[in-house]
Amino acid sequence: MRNRYAYIGHFEITSGVIDIADPYINSMTVALERIPYANEKMIKVRRALSGMYEAYHVIDMRTDEIYGLLVLHCSYDIAEISKEKHICGLGYASSGLSNAIVVVDERFRFDTTYCYNPIELEAYYDGNLILKEVSKMPYEECIKNELKEWINNIMGQEDLIHPTGTDIMKIIGDRPIWNGFMEFKLNSSQWSVDVINRLRNCYTNGIGIKGGIVSTSPGGYLSCHSFNNHRGDTYALYISFQQSADDKNNTGTKSMPTFEELL
Repeated sequence: MRNRYAYIGHFEITSGVIDIADPYINSMTVALERIPYANEKMIKVRRALSGMYEAYHVIDMRTDEIYGLLVLHCSYDIAEISKEKHICGLGYASSGLSNAIVVVDERFRFDTTYCYNPIELEAYYDGNLILKEVSKMPYEECIKNELKEWINNIMGQEDLIHPTGTDIMKIIGDRPIWNGFMEFKLNSSQWSVDVINRLRNCYTNGIGIKGGIVSTSPGGYLSCHSFNNHRGDTYALYISFQQSADDKNNTGTKSMPTFEELL
C-alpha cells in the first residue's frame, strides 16, 4: 500500500446536505470586501447519509505529500472503498482566499452559537443588528451611547462599512463581552474567522468543528468527488489536492474508475 490515512476527526451530519467551500466565504465578507464571484464557488451535496462521519488525509507514504481529504460515513470502512467504482465528479470548490477547505453540515455552516470565543477581533458584525440589540447589552448607558454613536457614524459613510470585533472591543474595553455576539450567525463573519483561526492554531493540517471538518489545502479550485450507494445516497466525499481546474470542461458528474486511480 502506497498511501496511509491520517485520522483528523469525526463529526455528525443531521440535515442530509453537506457544503464544501472556502471557509473564508460568508455573505458579510463578500459584500464588504467585494469578493469576486469566482471565489465563492462551492459544492452542495444533497442526499448525504445522516450520521457520524470520519475524516482523513490521504498521504503518500513515500513522500508524505497530502493527496487530499477523505470524509467517510462511519458505517463504511476505508478498505471497502479502495476499489470502489461508483465515484462521481462533483466539480470544483474554491479555496483560494484561505488556502483551506471546509466540509460541513449545511445546518451548522455560519452557526456562531458554537464558536469558541464570544467575539473575534477580525470578524465583521452587522451594525444595524448591534443598534437593535444594544439595549440588551450589560453595559453602562455611556458605553451603549458611545457604541451607538460610533456605529451610526461609520455606517453613515458613503461606502458600506460595518464594525469589526476590534472596533467593538475598543469601546467595551476590559468589560465582560456580551454573549449575544455569538447569536449573530449570518449577520457577522465570526463563524468564518473562528473556523480559520482553529485551523491555523492546530498542530495538524486539519481539525474537527461543529458539524464538519476543516483542512488546509492548496489555493485555487479543488476537484470534489462523491461515493454513492445503490440508492444514490452519498456516503463518502473526496477532495483532491492534486488535480487542478485548468480544464473547466471536466466539471460536472462523471464516473471515475476506482478510488486508487483517482489518487
